[in-house]
Amino acid sequence: GVNPLDKPTQFQLFPNPSNPFFNVRSSITEMTEVKVYDQLGKIMLHQTNVGFTGQFNTAQWTSGVYFVQIKGANATFETHKLVVIH
Repeated sequence: GVNPLDKPTQFQLFPNPSNPFFNVRSSITEMTEVKVYDQLGKIMLHQTNVGFTGQFNTAQWTSGVYFVQIKGANATFETHKLVVIH
């Protein structure tokens, strides 16, 4: 199902703000896809077959707010807000 931004349940995203790396972690199901969008909807990152943990570098991104969409193998889908500060 789709969870509101303020109530992610299955996937963890940390540290937030990023430093410049951020990690995604799932304790229940493997992550099949991670996409990051900027506020204009541009895709900044798209990775498939992430597994249970993934680490991503934001060093080349402008400071600001991004949206991280995570899909799980069990058909779960969450969107998290990520803050990037350099």
